[in-house]
Amino acid sequence: MKAALIGSGIGNLTVALYLLQAGIDVIIYEKSKKVGGRLTFHEHDTARIDAGPTIVLLPEMLKSILKGAGIHENALQFIPIDPMYRLYFPSGSVLVKHRDPLKQKEELNRFLPGEG
Repeated sequence: MKAALIGSGIGNLTVALYLLQAGIDVIIYEKSKKVGGRLTFHEHDTARIDAGPTIVLLPEMLKSILKGAGIHENALQFIPIDPMYRLYFPSGSVLVKHRDPLKQKEELNRFLPGEG
């Protein structure tokens, strides 16, 4: 059996892993120069800017996908980043997203006093 997938985002890359594990040949068609959809990034000088919502792509989820496809979780190197990102608002205020729940609570109390 063979399968053709249109687009190389996280969804189709996951489907391709599972299909390959089931013994099905897979070809992925992608219109962009980079594979990965919202997993990709844009580079500017020495900075990398994510192309998509990385808040959804939690390490535990990725490890679960790899495990389900028969790939050892150590096949990828995960590099923790903190802070994870900053949200900038038109008012000029900034909310910082931290990995650590206690740091995040402090940040929420700073941004919205009493809401942490």
